[in-house]
Amino acid sequence: MAQSALAPLYELAINRDRFTGRPVETQAMQGVQPFARSGPYTSGIARLIGEATKALPPSMQLSPAQLDHLLQGYFNTWATYGLTFADAVGFDAKPALRFDQWPVVRRFFRQEPAPNTKFVTELHDAIAAATSARQTMRLMLRRGDEGTVSDLAQSRENLAYRQMSFADRRLQGINKQVRTLYSADSLEAVQKFAEYRAQVTKTPNLVSEAKLRGVWTDLGALKRFLLNGLVQERNEFARTVMENARQPAAAAGR
Repeated sequence: MAQSALAPLYELAINRDRFTGRPVETQAMQGVQPFARSGPYTSGIARLIGEATKALPPSMQLSPAQLDHLLQGYFNTWATYGLTFADAVGFDAKPALRFDQWPVVRRFFRQEPAPNTKFVTELHDAIAAATSARQTMRLMLRRGDEGTVSDLAQSRENLAYRQMSFADRRLQGINKQVRTLYSADSLEAVQKFAEYRAQVTKTPNLVSEAKLRGVWTDLGALKRFLLNGLVQERNEFARTVMENARQPAAAAGR
């Protein structure tokens, strides 16, 4: 019983959901102050609580991502039900929920794009490993430990550093767009974002597709449509990077 009670706190300490294997706070979240650490699926209630602490020193701020994790860890299904319905009722500017996000119903539905894939998890881990290897090399160089520097220079993680740095910047760019989409609080702002996405992704039919699907004049539905596109872009990018990274020739060329 004691171990079960401490499990959510332990997972916060290691920043890892042991059930899903995903980080509680992503690398992108950790680059901002705690009150702003939320993702596409963080509840609106947790975001409000986090916002209420933004005037405090960072060490005293509350992370919405961590709050969600604690609530779901201690109250399990009931927390999921409560947060889901509270968001649906109280936060009109949030993206419309997918069928696989609704409690109970999600047991019977799996929609694409997947909120997370093994390639996305692997890519985040690979970026962290490459960054760690390069930073360790720099530290050892300052200490004059040339042997360790030489060994690390030939490691797979260091050889993938340039590739993973590029991947990290691309993921950060996608995450920035997700945050922009979530913060848009009017239909006009979301429509402008859709036009921007059509331009940067070179898909001129994006707006017409949204109109054809009947979501162009629905704030929540249009946000969901655009968010699905961003998630799909991230998933495909992560798959491409990790498949390329597994090829010896790709690593050897860096």
